[in-house]
Amino acid sequence: MYKQLMRLVLMVCLAAVAGVTQAMTIEQMRALPGAWLLGLRMDEVFAKCGLPGAIADLAGANEKKRDLRWKDTTLSLSTGEWDVFYLRQPESAFRSGWLNPIEAGRACLVDAARLVLRGREVGTIVKTKKPQGYGYVTRYRMSPDTFRAHRVLAIETTSNAPVSVTALVQKYGKPDETVAGHAGEELLRYWLVTYNKQSMPEYLYAVDFWINTKQRVSSGYAIRTDGIDFVRAHLDTLLRDWERAFVLD
Repeated sequence: MYKQLMRLVLMVCLAAVAGVTQAMTIEQMRALPGAWLLGLRMDEVFAKCGLPGAIADLAGANEKKRDLRWKDTTLSLSTGEWDVFYLRQPESAFRSGWLNPIEAGRACLVDAARLVLRGREVGTIVKTKKPQGYGYVTRYRMSPDTFRAHRVLAIETTSNAPVSVTALVQKYGKPDETVAGHAGEELLRYWLVTYNKQSMPEYLYAVDFWINTKQRVSSGYAIRTDGIDFVRAHLDTLLRDWERAFVLD
C-alpha cells in the first residue's frame, strides 16, 4: 500500500515537471464549442454539419487527386491532410483544395464565427486470433472510403464574442504555459492528460487560447489531440517518465 501511494505521488510530481498541471478539466475541454467533433470521421462530420465552405488540401502540389463523392457533390482532393473550413461568410478565393459552389452547412457553427477541422487518414488496429488458436495477428486497416478514413485530429474556433484573460483564468485556472504566437498574439496553453488503469498516460490534448497582447482578450482557441506532432512528442515524454517511475524500478 505504501509503495502504491508513493507511486501515485511520484506520478503527480512527474506530470507537474512535464508541464501538465491540468488546471482545466477534461469535462471543461469537452464543453468547449466544437470539441465534440474531435475523433469523428469526416463522413460523420458532413452528416452532422453539412458540407463545409471549403477544404484546404495540405498535400504537396504533385500529390495525386481523385474525385470523391459525397451524396450528389463531387470533391477533387488528395488522400493527405485537409483543413476543413466552416464559415459564416462564403470564401471567394482559396488556396489549393475544394471550394463549395453552393451554400455551406452552418449547423455546427454554434457560438463560432469560424470553425476549422484538421483531418488525416487514420486506420484502425484489428486483432484476430490465429487459426491454430495460439496467439493473435494484428493488422492495421485503412478504410477504402476516404471520408471514412479521415478523422478530426484538431479544431480551431474563432469566437463571436471575445473573452478576457481574467475571465479565462478564473474559469480554467492558471495555464500550464504561455507560448509566443503571431505578432501581437500569445497562446495560453492548457495540457490535459488521461490515464489508464495502470496510471499510464493514455491520451493528451493541448488547448490553446489565442490572446491579443494589447487588449488582453481571446478571439478563439485551438484543441489538438496527440495525433498532432508537438502534442505526440509531449505525450512521449510523459510515457518515458512513467516507464522510469513504474516499470524500470
